[in-house]
Amino acid sequence: MADKQDKNQHADIWNLLYEYADIRDELEDALLSFRELHAEIEYAMEDITDELENLQEHLTKCSGKLMRFRNPQHNQYEVIKEQGDLPFMD
Repeated sequence: MADKQDKNQHADIWNLLYEYADIRDELEDALLSFRELHAEIEYAMEDITDELENLQEHLTKCSGKLMRFRNPQHNQYEVIKEQGDLPFMD
């Protein structure tokens, strides 16, 4: 009888170890997924940062061009004429 209990207990222990191993594998997979997601987010944030910097540069250039309209040395027509943006200037 004791031999059968030992076998049952031994089998129960092995079952618990297998369950633990399965849970551990699932947690490792989840951890790996989170690490990959984190890396993708970091890469995307770098792209977003680059785009924001490009947008800021473009806005700064646009602001600089628009400020020329306020320059008392030029009137609006002269500034546009210099840039060659008038549709009727052929």
